[in-house]
Amino acid sequence: MFQVDLFSARGELPRTMSDVLGRQKDIMYSSRTRQVTDMFARLQRWKTRAYEALVKVPDAELSDEQRAMREKLADLPRPPSCS
Repeated sequence: MFQVDLFSARGELPRTMSDVLGRQKDIMYSSRTRQVTDMFARLQRWKTRAYEALVKVPDAELSDEQRAMREKLADLPRPPSCS
């Protein structure tokens, strides 16, 4: 997967009001992209942790819902680091 930032958070200092409004949009959209990416990474780490916890519980002690969740989570790609 690739993510392309169309709006840079870095840039030259604006010199006109029009430049200021353009920079405001760049920074706003750039921040939103980072927020969404960070949230997705956090969610993936939580899913990995949930899976790792569920595989430690004996099958007989899991509910049908928990077994189904464990199987669904088993198919997810694992992040490189879970710290």
